[in-house]
Amino acid sequence: MRFASRLPAAGGKLCRNERPNLEGVTGKRRMAFVAQAHPFVSARPRARWAKIFLIGTTVFNFFLLTLEATKGGLEASKGVELHEALIGFVTLFYVSAFFLSAVTFLSWLHRAVKNLSALGARKLRFTPGWAVGWFFVPFMDLIRPYEAVTELWHASDPAIPSYEPASRPAPAPVRWWWGLLMLWVLTSRLVNQLSQPTSSRVFEGQAAHLVTIVSYVLEIPAAILAIRLIGAINQNQERKHSASSIGAPV
Repeated sequence: MRFASRLPAAGGKLCRNERPNLEGVTGKRRMAFVAQAHPFVSARPRARWAKIFLIGTTVFNFFLLTLEATKGGLEASKGVELHEALIGFVTLFYVSAFFLSAVTFLSWLHRAVKNLSALGARKLRFTPGWAVGWFFVPFMDLIRPYEAVTELWHASDPAIPSYEPASRPAPAPVRWWWGLLMLWVLTSRLVNQLSQPTSSRVFEGQAAHLVTIVSYVLEIPAAILAIRLIGAINQNQERKHSASSIGAPV
């Protein structure tokens, strides 16, 4: 929506690129400008794609888990080369699905956070950009995304008509999702360390094999919880928007 169609420039002429001057605009008038700047746009399409690629990631992860768990038997019966070829083939699809699931999840997250102002939320701690950006900041990525998703959950809740920051605990779905995700990240990094050749070879062999299996196992419930989390938040936003549109109590 262009503000130029509503706000004349100096001299009474309209300027297409002119932005409104909000200095001195307070109360309901300023809130109206904010609502116009960020209208509600359903995150359902982005949620759908994120779920599809998370399901794909889970499926290929399960195949990798099966290949890793049966590694000894397959190598003995079919040969090491065939087993490695199968691992490489499935890994190619897994990496592609994982990348697309990350992109679509972050795209959904950006849209969902951007909707909060249209749902009555005020004084939010996280902007849409930083809700995504904190995932890429070392060390801060261990806590800030968790806090951003927690705020998104509460601000999307139809039971909270006008959300403002408060000391609300993270709901169980967010806690379980983030806990499993952090454990998966930890074990994945440990797998990379164990896979590095060392002179002592202490970290090779059976230890790397077991940690790899644990990493695959952790990723499956983490992805399933992410799918459920996306669905719950998206459903709450749709309900809250529908109720506010018809003027019914939420």
